[in-house]
Amino acid sequence: MVFWDHEWVGTDDEVRVLFSSSARMFQCLTAFAATDVNFMCHSGDEDPGLLPSKQALLADFFALDPAGAGGLGRKYWTSWGVAITG
Repeated sequence: MVFWDHEWVGTDDEVRVLFSSSARMFQCLTAFAATDVNFMCHSGDEDPGLLPSKQALLADFFALDPAGAGGLGRKYWTSWGVAITG
């Protein structure tokens, strides 16, 4: 599954892979919807103590689709303020 971003037309980020398949997309988005925490986003004005739990949830999200969300789509998913190593 890919994402086309009109704001990046003509760049390498215009079309990006987000998930390896529709089934993985639904698994990942269901897992995201099942949490009470927006583990994709973190800003400087949020409690820094929330970051470790967000990183753990993001790692679980990536594990559901290691080739898509956790692989080729990783750059997109970590662009919202939460990043993990490994």
